Amino acid sequence: MLARNYPGVRVKPTQSLVMSGAAQCILTAGGSSSRQDLALYLIARFVGLSEAIAVERVHMLQWHDFGQQPFASLVYSRQSKDAVIAQCQEWVAQSCLTPSPVAEMIGNSGLSQRTFEHRFAKPTGMKPL
Repeated sequence: MLARNYPGVRVKPTQSLVMSGAAQCILTAGGSSSRQDLALYLIARFVGLSEAIAVERVHMLQWHDFGQQPFASLVYSRQSKDAVIAQCQEWVAQSCLTPSPVAEMIGNSGLSQRTFEHRFAKPTGMKPL
């Protein structure tokens, strides 16, 4: 009905959380539990990924239709000045469904695991996992 009444609006009927606009600043949620998806996304975006994961665990929530996509967009937006780490961040944003993304990033970086983990955590404030 939305698409029919507003043909200029791009409707994504299979997604419960839709981000659009400059810097992904327009957010919409639909469906019975989408307010939870939206809340987790906003916590991750403005407070931090680890805090969103903690809220998700405490309240036994689960992000829905996107799987790991909300996490990937956050990683992608946190570019590092370290060229190797920035390249890994871009790769993981596009490859979030890879079975072992951390191992793959380490392999692609050419760094030892310990060096990679240190260089990744320093600019992002997050562990690679």
